[in-house]
Amino acid sequence: MSSTNDHTWLVRASREQRPRTLYAFPYAGGDAQAYLGWASRLDASIEWITLELPGRGRCPATSYADIQEFVQALVPLFADCQKPFAFFGHSFGALLSFLICRALAERQLPLPRGLILSGCKAPACFEPVAQPALSDVDTIALIRAYGGTPEVVLSNRALMSFFLPTIKADLTLVRSYRWQPQPRLPIPLLILSGRQDSTHGPDVAHGWRDVTSGETTFQAFEGGHFFIKDHHYDVLQIMNQFLLKTL
Repeated sequence: MSSTNDHTWLVRASREQRPRTLYAFPYAGGDAQAYLGWASRLDASIEWITLELPGRGRCPATSYADIQEFVQALVPLFADCQKPFAFFGHSFGALLSFLICRALAERQLPLPRGLILSGCKAPACFEPVAQPALSDVDTIALIRAYGGTPEVVLSNRALMSFFLPTIKADLTLVRSYRWQPQPRLPIPLLILSGRQDSTHGPDVAHGWRDVTSGETTFQAFEGGHFFIKDHHYDVLQIMNQFLLKTL
């Protein structure tokens, strides 16, 4: 990605201009359709815009091995926001949105009024990985462990050969992350977790309170890593309440 073009990277759910904006960041392997239908249940005053990551939609496939390098390439998309805005991300999308927020703060650029971080352990809980790159076998094993993908899909070689490069690239970025303590962000956080999520559950989410000087609200749901698919109505209700209070 040598440059960022908001017409390519930012996908608007509606052409209608609204006074406030929520930027949504997909999970690993997800595209602009990851939260299909969610925008219609958001408060009418909030515009929903999804980040389209490389190799999806109209975005060219671009290889990044380091998540911080990727974040720096994305920051210009949010540098000139004129309206109050917030970030929402699930799993990989949560980590990515948090790191972009930090990068905005480092550059003394306008910050989101709030962060909604779903299905993602606190950044201090990420352990360093000697070799971030994954094999196809390891990638499929991780996808299976997270749940949410039917076994018939995982066992279909032709189908997986299409999706695997994108998912592997995203997971490699996650594995490249190294926690570094930095000044607290002056914004409120809403942290969402699945009670049965063995990797990113509530027990490893509480550390998010240590990255902000603002209020941190925790909400747990029944289900595993992709609890948002089973509880999206309840999730959106809680998101709406948070956004109307912070935006």
